[in-house]
Amino acid sequence: MSNNPYNRFYFFLLSTIIIFIDQFTKHLLYVNNKYDEVLKDLYEKKFINCGDVNIFTSKFIASEYEKKYKVDPNKIKVIPNYVIKETWEPSYQIKKNN
Repeated sequence: MSNNPYNRFYFFLLSTIIIFIDQFTKHLLYVNNKYDEVLKDLYEKKFINCGDVNIFTSKFIASEYEKKYKVDPNKIKVIPNYVIKETWEPSYQIKKNN
């Protein structure tokens, strides 16, 4: 870049615009994430109590939902979704590339 003052000014202006756009984009992403989270909570709150039964995979998750959304305990069923490591085997062979 030459020492022309106009070139330095335009470079400064362009840099400032780029920084502004970067910060503005980050702000928009933050706002959208918050909006998505609020919507998710509203949908969960609305629909969690609409069903005849709520199925959870752990007692911890069930108790959290019961507290957060005031779910009727009679509508909660826990069906564990876990793996017993001692007896589980994959249905395929795992090959190491050594």
